[in-house]
Amino acid sequence: EGDFEFYWKKLINPEDFKKNTLEPYYALIPSAWNDFEIGGEKIGRDGFGTYRVKLHFHPKYSSQLFGLKIPHQATSYNFWINGKLVATNGKVGDSKDSSKPQYLTQIINFEIPPDGNLEFIFQISNYSHRLGGFWEKIILGKYDQIQKLRDIDVFYDSFLFGSLLIMAIYHFGLFMLRRDDKAAVFFGVYCLIIAVRLMFSGENWITQIYPNFPWDWQVRIDYLTFYLSVPIFGGFLRTLYPNEINLKVILLNLVLGLLFALANIVSPKPYFTYYLFYYEVFILFMIIYLLFSIVRAIIHNRDGALSVLTGALVLSVTVINDILNTQEIIKTVYLAPIGLFIFQFSQSFILSLIFSKAYKAVQNLSENLKLTNEANSKFVPKEFLSILKKEAITDVRLGDQTLKTMTVYFSDIRSFTTISESMSPKENFDFINSYLKFSGPIIRKYGGYIDKYIGDGIMALFPDDPDGALHAAVETMNELFSFNERRKAKGFPSVRIGIGIHSGNLMVGVIGEEKRYDFTVISDAVNLASRIEGLTKVFGVSILVSEDFYEKIQNKNNFQFRISGRVKVKGKNQPVVIYEVLNGISQRIMETKLKTKDKFEAGVEFYMKKDFENAKLNFHEVLHIDSNDKTAEYYLKRSVLFDEKGVPEDWEGIDPSRGE
Repeated sequence: EGDFEFYWKKLINPEDFKKNTLEPYYALIPSAWNDFEIGGEKIGRDGFGTYRVKLHFHPKYSSQLFGLKIPHQATSYNFWINGKLVATNGKVGDSKDSSKPQYLTQIINFEIPPDGNLEFIFQISNYSHRLGGFWEKIILGKYDQIQKLRDIDVFYDSFLFGSLLIMAIYHFGLFMLRRDDKAAVFFGVYCLIIAVRLMFSGENWITQIYPNFPWDWQVRIDYLTFYLSVPIFGGFLRTLYPNEINLKVILLNLVLGLLFALANIVSPKPYFTYYLFYYEVFILFMIIYLLFSIVRAIIHNRDGALSVLTGALVLSVTVINDILNTQEIIKTVYLAPIGLFIFQFSQSFILSLIFSKAYKAVQNLSENLKLTNEANSKFVPKEFLSILKKEAITDVRLGDQTLKTMTVYFSDIRSFTTISESMSPKENFDFINSYLKFSGPIIRKYGGYIDKYIGDGIMALFPDDPDGALHAAVETMNELFSFNERRKAKGFPSVRIGIGIHSGNLMVGVIGEEKRYDFTVISDAVNLASRIEGLTKVFGVSILVSEDFYEKIQNKNNFQFRISGRVKVKGKNQPVVIYEVLNGISQRIMETKLKTKDKFEAGVEFYMKKDFENAKLNFHEVLHIDSNDKTAEYYLKRSVLFDEKGVPEDWEGIDPSRGE
């Protein structure tokens, strides 16, 4: 830095300085020559000239290796040290056609001569940029120091480039995973644009890799990244704070950015280099607006706004620095990439905050979904979905149906109306739920599920294992004994229930209309199971099963049965044989019924054949041994009645008033 000799409109070689004594103009370096006044007039942008400076080194530096780091100048140069051409950048000429611009940062080395005197001569020409001349300072030092400085610059730019590229890829990945996260794609594009800008500005790595890269496209791309980066960054901030940042302002920014970008591409050199100043003025106002909007976001307590403001302030300062540096108002280095790197930390904090909240939200949603599914399964059994081959309730559609052979299980509390009349509504529900509390788990334990609650009754289905239904019925009766013991201890009366079981083909499906679905079972097997359960009241027994169910039992030896008769059911041409299950009652009563089983079943057979005399004899003998056998008592009364008054004409050995 300092005052150099400057010779305008002269390309002077080292030999020419030895021959002629020329009157120099002293120019402060670094600075563009546009405002230099020679002969009372500013020289402007286009032209050529020669710079010279003489240096003297202390003898102690004699023969030591020194170096120079020479940034690009505007826009081509030749450089001599003590009469030796050591560096060229582009092609220097005295006209537009004879000149060729190039941006290339170079490092050269040289030895300090014994006398310590050095002469630096630069020939510079410019016909391509709005600014011309020796606009970047050169750095002088020992060669190893200059090389180390270059290594630091390489590391610095490589680190920033790699960081920005990784952040871009990372945010693109986030967007691919969450397409509704527009902030991620905006920030990813912004990082990518700045990473590209690093290649075309500052150290100009593009010409280090491709020395013949066209100069005008190198500059155009540099400007293009600036025109596009600001609208993208504005869009990013608006996705974060849409209520604070006006969409119209962002759209204006985008339109202006695209117009400047278009003008930058189509305009000839050097005119496209003039547009940058006007866009930079607009950007200063945009920076103020965006910072003000982020402050509003802080006031409105938006997530991460304070962190964004901190990062945005740093980024804004570095961008303003670059704008002032470009306009040669100050002479510094380009800092925007560092500002963006620092801003990444605030963005990382926002991402962490978003992921933290998203994780908590997912946890809450998962917990709510779990609770919803658990609540839903209480209304719609999972087994029902399984029968329809559906994974979830959301997969069910109106009209879904299937046909399957299953076992229908009906149970009902005896004389519930009489019991409920003496209780309040709350006591009624508490009573029913206390009963269902033990009966429901038993049904599930043996592979069944409750299809519906019918007041004080239960309709359950066993899709696969008929034996499970019988085990459930027997265990329910055993548990009922304990339930009654607890009720007696509290001064409440005992409860009796009846269970009817039948197996058959069931149509299972979804009925209703678009706004209201319901799952249902359609089959006469359901009606028959219900009627069989009703017969338990008539016969005074606990468990009755149909012959169809009886035939499907795999392990009949685990249970005790006796035939209770046959019943005519609507929709059935043939009467249905009914069996009483003797398990689930007290051991004494079961043993007594087994003792009278043969006489009882013989009496039933006589009854069905209208041989009421022999029927009466058999039922008398049963009741003589077991006076509490309600079924025998029922048949004896009917036998006496029919023996005295005869049977109806349509009687086929079956009582038509039962089960039809």
